[in-house]
Amino acid sequence: MKPAFRAFLKKTGFSFHRKIFISHLVIVLFTFLTFLMINFYQTSRNARENSIYSASQTVAQTLEFMGFILNSVEHTMEQLVFDEQVQATFNRDTAAYTADKSQQVKDSVSLTAIFDFSKSFPISTVRMYIPDQIGLSKENVTFFELSKATEAEWFPRIRNTRKSVWLPAALMEQNSTPSTLALVRQIPSLMSYDKILGVMQIGVPESVFSEMLDKVKYTAGSSALLINSYGDMISTSGGESFWKHPENRELLQESFPEAAYNTLQWNDKVVFQNKEYLVGVQSIPYSDWKIAMSIPWTDIMEPYTKTRNNMFFIMMLIIPVSFLLSYFFSVTSTKQIRKLIFHMRKTVQGGGYNTPIQTAGKDEIGELTRNYNFLIANISTLLEEKYAFGKQVKNLELKSLQAQINPHFLYNTLDLIHWMSADAQAPQIGGLVKSLSKFYQLSLSNGEEWVTLAHELEHITHYVHIQNMRFDNGIKLRTEIPEELLACRMLKLTLQPIVENSILHGILGREEETGLISISAGEDRGDLILTIRDDGMGIPEEKLGNLLTGSSASRTGGFGIRNIHERIQLVYGEGYGLSYSSVYGEGTCVAIRLAKDKE
Repeated sequence: MKPAFRAFLKKTGFSFHRKIFISHLVIVLFTFLTFLMINFYQTSRNARENSIYSASQTVAQTLEFMGFILNSVEHTMEQLVFDEQVQATFNRDTAAYTADKSQQVKDSVSLTAIFDFSKSFPISTVRMYIPDQIGLSKENVTFFELSKATEAEWFPRIRNTRKSVWLPAALMEQNSTPSTLALVRQIPSLMSYDKILGVMQIGVPESVFSEMLDKVKYTAGSSALLINSYGDMISTSGGESFWKHPENRELLQESFPEAAYNTLQWNDKVVFQNKEYLVGVQSIPYSDWKIAMSIPWTDIMEPYTKTRNNMFFIMMLIIPVSFLLSYFFSVTSTKQIRKLIFHMRKTVQGGGYNTPIQTAGKDEIGELTRNYNFLIANISTLLEEKYAFGKQVKNLELKSLQAQINPHFLYNTLDLIHWMSADAQAPQIGGLVKSLSKFYQLSLSNGEEWVTLAHELEHITHYVHIQNMRFDNGIKLRTEIPEELLACRMLKLTLQPIVENSILHGILGREEETGLISISAGEDRGDLILTIRDDGMGIPEEKLGNLLTGSSASRTGGFGIRNIHERIQLVYGEGYGLSYSSVYGEGTCVAIRLAKDKE
């Protein structure tokens, strides 16, 4: 982010104090926004944890009371099903019992009293479904024909079980008022457990549970639900309920597929009608029920949202103040820089190198100003030196011009002597003069610093010819150069000093003063390798080691061996140059490594 921001400031072309102003402002805004984001994230996280904790505590208290209610109703069911009077009445001989009307009346009064006694909170009704042939089964508020139960929609849920089953109000009689839930169970005979005496039903008003669910509501917009394992809605909290929509109950089954949850399990990614909800589910003991809660995130975050809005309002107040302060500090901190720029512009455009800036600051800008004063003082000194050096250059250029005129004059004079020797019929003198003339012509090489290998070989050929005129043709020159390497470029006067050393200090050092110089060329790893061998006296081992580094290196014609070596390294690098190998009394070999460079 920082490189991108610096690139943006660089491209905009803003002045330095504006860049500082923008930087300060961005830092302040970035800090505030980052703080708000972190605060909002942490607040959301804390809100979720606090909501889950508080809702869990509320549900735990409600479930404790609800469990007590369900357990007490279940206990009442057990007492009624296995009551002695109930078992005795319905285990009588059916034929005798039907004929004995007085016994039926006694049993009816007795059972009705038992059932009425059981109608304490929260039980509102107690019903028995008994075989149709028993006289008691004629419909009233307590006894009903067993066929009404076996033909009911809910009967398959208890057909193959001896346990009690809770039924939702939706499965009970439609005309029941108020809405009633029912705990139903088949009544087994204690005398013959395979025999079913009838069905017992205990009714509990649905309002008992809806009131408990109302107490579970964590916020005004939250809602609670009781649902059984069949997906039937047992009860919901009052008001507009999230759970009254069937698709949400289906979503509950998908989000929480497990059969039982001993503690509240939460899902905070439930969305309904573009609104996010926090949903929790827990199983209820003594039943196949689950309690589910839905809390809108807007309700959870409402107090935190107010705090966040207040913080945004405070930030809106701080931004103008930050704007003014950032501008003030940017202008103040760049005052010395603007002063320095003014003097620099004055110096550059007006040439006032003798007007230093007065500064008392000890910060970085003060140090920059002092360095600027030191710089212009040095520039003033350099300008004076440049003026003096310019005079010297002019004098040297004049001397150089004179030095170039002298070799040209000598070359032209030698050319004149050559033609005069031809007129005087002195061919040896003419050949010598011609070689000497060509030698100087090649040495000059039209002022070019770089020549070809062929040019250098021609130069050497004329040089050896001149030396043979002095030393009675005692020097032989042999070249073994591949045709494709003749065009390689190299520094001029590279070979001549080495060949001169081979003649003067090698071949002429022998008693017979004769010898062979061979020059060969090849390639190695893309470089040009030139090899000059002679069969002269060679070099003593104690001198060979410091030949290229010692201060007493041999020099001939103004160009020493070390000079050639340094010139090559200066142009090509340290990996290039001369290398010597010699056996004293047998000869010397010089290898020259150059970068291969063709015209």
